[in-house]
Amino acid sequence: MAGKLVPIIPKTTYDFTNIQAGAITAALPIGDPVDTLEYPLVGLIVRVHANNVGGTSYIQVGLYFDGFLDGSSFAYPDKDPWTELQITNGIASPTVLFRYGTIWSQYATVALTSNNSGVGGSIAATISVDLYLRNADP
Repeated sequence: MAGKLVPIIPKTTYDFTNIQAGAITAALPIGDPVDTLEYPLVGLIVRVHANNVGGTSYIQVGLYFDGFLDGSSFAYPDKDPWTELQITNGIASPTVLFRYGTIWSQYATVALTSNNSGVGGSIAATISVDLYLRNADP
């Protein structure tokens, strides 16, 4: 079972504290699209180094099919993520969040969104993101 780890972003702080209450941000792509053609099994790995998300707000790390590539059959900003991991005030730091499954696309892009519930507090986290790509062939 061949596989590889693809770093998407190193340890980086994202702060969405100043978005309007009740608003959800548009998808903010992080890193470049990743070629997943040879690796149909994909793991989304999010390391939470510091978490400062208050109230019922959240930061969501999503994995999207096909990214921004020309000729894509998906309209990237309008398509729901294939999978996502949410960072809420209940997530302790440091911790690792992981989601794994089969991806049916040649390319994948990781993007962030955030929701300000309006309850108050900051919406910030320091994270690093990787993809684990694996081929099911022996």
